[in-house]
Amino acid sequence: MPVKSRKLIVSLLAFALTLLPNLSYAEEPAQENTYRPVWDSVSDLIRRREYGTAAAFLESQSEEPGLRYHSATLEADKQVITGLLALEHMVYEQAEALPAGSRIQIYGIKYEMCKYQKNQKGDELLLKSGISGREVRKPVASLPSSTWLQLVGNQLKDVSQPSLILGVFAGFDKSPDIKAARKRFNAAAAEGVDVSLWLTRLEDAQAAKKRAKIETKSNTEDADPLVGHWRVSIGRERWGFNLKVRENGSSIITVTPIMLVKMRRHKIPLVLATTTTGKWLRKDDGTYQMTNQRGATMKFTLVGDRLMGKTASGADVLGLRQVK
Repeated sequence: MPVKSRKLIVSLLAFALTLLPNLSYAEEPAQENTYRPVWDSVSDLIRRREYGTAAAFLESQSEEPGLRYHSATLEADKQVITGLLALEHMVYEQAEALPAGSRIQIYGIKYEMCKYQKNQKGDELLLKSGISGREVRKPVASLPSSTWLQLVGNQLKDVSQPSLILGVFAGFDKSPDIKAARKRFNAAAAEGVDVSLWLTRLEDAQAAKKRAKIETKSNTEDADPLVGHWRVSIGRERWGFNLKVRENGSSIITVTPIMLVKMRRHKIPLVLATTTTGKWLRKDDGTYQMTNQRGATMKFTLVGDRLMGKTASGADVLGLRQVK
């Protein structure tokens, strides 16, 4: 081969090799982000215990060309959902097998089993409360995760990777128990299961929850201090009502039951509606004015969790913030 031809080929190869790192780098972000929407959908379905829907959804993603780099993750998630379906089946099986008189704990309250009732809308447990002694109905589907785990007990041992399945259930259910999830994931790791992805997902979920709390707190702090629920009384007779103040400048005024009793006692004609609406505004000097739909007005100022002012007729207005 002529020297010039060899030099040309070498230079072309060198040029091509310089492109390879750039090509791989350009594909990485797309690969990393492609599966995130899939997991977001699956985690939402896990939280709502819609495991059958989650299984069908993952199956529908198997042929997606954009997920070709995530086939291993997709298959692993399918196995976990299969395990959660098995867990759900065992919960219903064990719940139906509970003998009358057996004990079960729900949100820390002890109940006595009466009977299992099958229903088209969802199977239920008919239970006797250990506190009131009354019979109550508890849908199996809405029992807390701690009660589901009570019912399963050691029955999950025949399922593949039981510690992982229980960890996912504990960590991503509607009321997650992060401590229990980590304990299960550690047990799975000791059994040789790679739980690194699940630990990352657990941390991401916790971080998202914290961000949501911060945003909610920030929004609350930005709201006018008047916004919220108040118990207000007017005049010497202390005619009382509940006041709900909204951010959009509107309010809802509800006559309290005590005030209705006082009106009957004093033979005062009862109002036609116990609930009326109103509007409020904050003036430049920091004081407030509120007008109800009948045109009655009152002006007041805020001092911490109290409001003080007068009606248009001169009656004293006192209010105390209520915690909801």
